[in-house]
Amino acid sequence: MHRPTESRLNVRTLALGLVPAAGILALTLLVITRRGAESAMPERASAPAALAQPVNLPKMAVPAPPPRPAPDSIIAEKVQEARVRTTYMNFRTAIATGNIQLRNTLEPVLLRDRDLALKMAREELARAKEPLDQSIARQVVEALRN
Repeated sequence: MHRPTESRLNVRTLALGLVPAAGILALTLLVITRRGAESAMPERASAPAALAQPVNLPKMAVPAPPPRPAPDSIIAEKVQEARVRTTYMNFRTAIATGNIQLRNTLEPVLLRDRDLALKMAREELARAKEPLDQSIARQVVEALRN
């Protein structure tokens, strides 16, 4: 004879197994009935012949290329100035922090454009208000003069 707990477990197991099976069966029936409903729909009447002809849409005009912001010579000059400025700022940082190795690496690069780098250093010296900034700017000017 079965124990009451075993029969409850068997009923529960059976019920848990039937729930997914019932769901799958319901989904299958839904898909089958949907397909039948779609095939029973009447076809639409074809569009009138006037709509079947292609419509000639106006073509978009190709926009003119934008004007150049400046002549090539000015662009090249500004690119060179930006390159020297970034090297100058790194050189200035090397002097301010006492990084001799970085200073010795950047100095030959700046000396190729000494006039521009010296101009930047003098401008910085003129703008410096704090004694520390003035001292660093003076050191940079002296390094670029020699």
